[in-house]
Amino acid sequence: MHISGIVMENMVISARKGIDIQEASDITFRNVRIESSAAEPLVDILQSDRIHFDGLKYLPGTPLLFRVSGERSAAVNWKNIDTKAAQKLISYELGAVAASDQKN
Repeated sequence: MHISGIVMENMVISARKGIDIQEASDITFRNVRIESSAAEPLVDILQSDRIHFDGLKYLPGTPLLFRVSGERSAAVNWKNIDTKAAQKLISYELGAVAASDQKN
Protein backbone atom coordinates (compact mmCIF):
# COMPACT_ATOMS: atom_id res chain seq x y z
CA MET A 1 0.00 0.00 0.00
CA HIS A 2 1.50 3.32 -1.09
CA ILE A 3 1.48 6.03 1.60
CA SER A 4 1.87 9.77 1.05
CA GLY A 5 1.61 13.20 2.61
CA ILE A 6 3.12 12.51 6.04
CA VAL A 7 5.09 15.05 8.10
CA MET A 8 6.99 14.03 11.22
CA GLU A 9 8.62 16.78 13.20
CA ASN A 10 10.20 17.63 16.55
CA MET A 11 10.62 14.05 17.67
CA VAL A 12 13.18 11.51 18.85
CA ILE A 13 13.12 8.03 17.35
CA SER A 14 14.93 5.29 19.24
CA ALA A 15 15.20 2.17 17.11
CA ARG A 16 17.66 -0.69 16.71
CA LYS A 17 17.52 -0.59 12.89
CA GLY A 18 16.77 3.08 12.09
CA ILE A 19 14.03 4.21 9.65
CA ASP A 20 12.60 2.11 6.82
CA ILE A 21 10.60 3.96 4.13
CA GLN A 22 8.93 1.79 1.47
CA GLU A 23 6.43 2.63 -1.28
CA ALA A 24 5.97 6.24 -0.09
CA SER A 25 5.70 9.76 -1.54
CA ASP A 26 5.83 13.24 -0.05
CA ILE A 27 7.22 12.25 3.35
CA THR A 28 8.93 14.95 5.44
CA PHE A 29 11.12 14.54 8.52
CA ARG A 30 11.79 17.89 10.21
CA ASN A 31 13.91 18.30 13.36
CA VAL A 32 14.08 14.57 14.00
CA ARG A 33 16.77 12.79 16.01
CA ILE A 34 17.35 9.09 15.36
CA GLU A 35 19.09 7.16 18.12
CA SER A 36 20.27 3.84 16.76
CA SER A 37 23.41 1.91 17.54
CA ALA A 38 23.05 -0.87 14.95
CA ALA A 39 21.62 0.84 11.89
CA GLU A 40 23.29 0.41 8.53
CA PRO A 41 21.80 2.30 6.86
CA LEU A 42 20.24 4.74 9.28
CA VAL A 43 17.53 5.56 6.70
CA ASP A 44 16.55 2.88 4.18
CA ILE A 45 14.43 4.17 1.27
CA LEU A 46 12.85 1.72 -1.19
CA GLN A 47 10.67 2.60 -4.22
CA SER A 48 9.82 6.02 -2.75
CA ASP A 49 9.94 9.60 -4.00
CA ARG A 50 9.84 13.15 -2.71
CA ILE A 51 11.34 12.24 0.68
CA HIS A 52 12.57 15.29 2.59
CA PHE A 53 14.86 15.57 5.61
CA ASP A 54 15.38 18.93 7.33
CA GLY A 55 17.40 18.98 10.54
CA LEU A 56 18.05 15.24 10.93
CA LYS A 57 20.35 14.40 13.85
CA TYR A 58 22.02 11.06 14.52
CA LEU A 59 24.89 9.43 16.40
CA PRO A 60 28.37 10.32 15.10
CA GLY A 61 30.16 7.48 13.32
CA THR A 62 26.99 6.06 11.75
CA PRO A 63 28.28 3.76 8.95
CA LEU A 64 25.74 4.76 6.26
CA LEU A 65 23.25 7.60 6.48
CA PHE A 66 20.95 6.88 3.48
CA ARG A 67 20.41 3.85 1.26
CA VAL A 68 18.15 4.55 -1.73
CA SER A 69 16.92 1.48 -3.62
CA GLY A 70 14.64 0.81 -6.56
CA GLU A 71 14.13 2.38 -9.97
CA ARG A 72 11.08 4.35 -8.72
CA SER A 73 13.06 6.05 -5.96
CA ALA A 74 13.69 9.72 -6.70
CA ALA A 75 13.88 13.19 -5.21
CA VAL A 76 15.42 12.41 -1.83
CA ASN A 77 16.37 15.81 -0.41
CA TRP A 78 18.19 16.87 2.73
CA LYS A 79 19.28 20.08 4.39
CA ASN A 80 20.52 21.22 7.79
CA ILE A 81 22.20 17.85 8.42
CA ASP A 82 25.79 17.31 9.58
CA THR A 83 26.55 14.74 6.89
CA LYS A 84 30.22 14.57 7.92
CA ALA A 85 29.26 12.74 11.14
CA ALA A 86 28.44 9.65 9.04
CA GLN A 87 31.12 7.41 7.55
CA LYS A 88 29.26 7.38 4.22
CA LEU A 89 26.45 9.68 3.11
CA ILE A 90 24.44 7.66 0.60
CA SER A 91 24.40 4.49 -1.49
CA TYR A 92 22.22 3.56 -4.46
CA GLU A 93 21.01 0.06 -5.26
CA LEU A 94 18.54 -1.87 -7.43
CA GLY A 95 18.23 0.76 -10.16
CA ALA A 96 18.15 3.91 -8.02
CA VAL A 97 20.23 6.78 -9.42
CA ALA A 98 21.82 9.84 -7.86
CA ALA A 99 20.61 12.33 -10.48
CA SER A 100 17.45 13.34 -8.65
CA ASP A 101 18.76 13.39 -5.07
CA GLN A 102 20.25 16.50 -3.62
CA LYS A 103 21.32 18.54 -0.69
CA ASN A 104 19.36 21.78 -0.53
